[in-house]
This record gives sequence, structure tokens and C-alpha cells, in this order.
Amino acid sequence: MSLGAVIAEHAVVSPGEASVNDDHYGGERPGPRRAVRPKTTAEIAFCALGPVAEAFIKAAAATGATKLAGDLEELAGLEAAHGARAGDGP
Repeated sequence: MSLGAVIAEHAVVSPGEASVNDDHYGGERPGPRRAVRPKTTAEIAFCALGPVAEAFIKAAAATGATKLAGDLEELAGLEAAHGARAGDGP
């Protein structure tokens, strides 16, 4: 290797972010594997709807959503009003 040779290039990112090149680590990094741990009554009722509900909460958390309580109560209420398949769409 010669002095001044470029070994790797990374994208410039904002302060506090990391610029990681997955190829340096043998391929794509696995996604987060944290389990959903419902704490509030609304979260528990919503998660009782099943895996789609847990996936919704994980996706919301990944986007930084922090105020879902009212929405979760309303969504969980759809099951009571419309049946277990209400949240699946048309």
C-alpha cells in the first residue's frame, strides 16, 4: 500500500450518524432484533392483535414515533367493532 492511497470511501453524513460500508463486514448487517415489550394497556391490547401489530410498532419506533397511545387504542378498537381482520385492509 502506498502513502496517500485511498483504502475506503464512505458517504458524508450528519454529526452523530455513522457511515458504514456493509461490504467491509462481509455483507448486509442484520436488522434490529429487539422484541416488542408492551407496557401500557393500549400497547398490550394492540399487540394482542398479532404479528402485524408488532411489526407496526417496530416500524413506528424505527421512524422515531413516540406518541402512539391514542392511535393504538383506536386501532385496537377496530377489532372489537369490525372483527379480527379489520386491520388487514380491503
